[in-house]
Amino acid sequence: METNDTANWIEAARRGDPEAFGILAERYRRLLFSLFRQAGSPAADIEDLTQETLLRAWREWPSFRWTNAPGRVWFALFPLVRIMPQSV
Repeated sequence: METNDTANWIEAARRGDPEAFGILAERYRRLLFSLFRQAGSPAADIEDLTQETLLRAWREWPSFRWTNAPGRVWFALFPLVRIMPQSV
């Protein structure tokens, strides 16, 4: 369960606050790294994929249709929806 603190960071990031997004990115970086590793990405590419995902997430964050999903869910699904289909 996410805290109100996380919900506040999510809302601040939606308003364009780069510091808030940075905090969220650091919080979920390991999750993304793990997802790419479990998906079989080459070890040499995982850090780049993680960084690319975070950069794209920042750019697309304001336009993303927010469904009040927990940040963990959003960061887990973002690469599946936005990144991986393009690499297939």
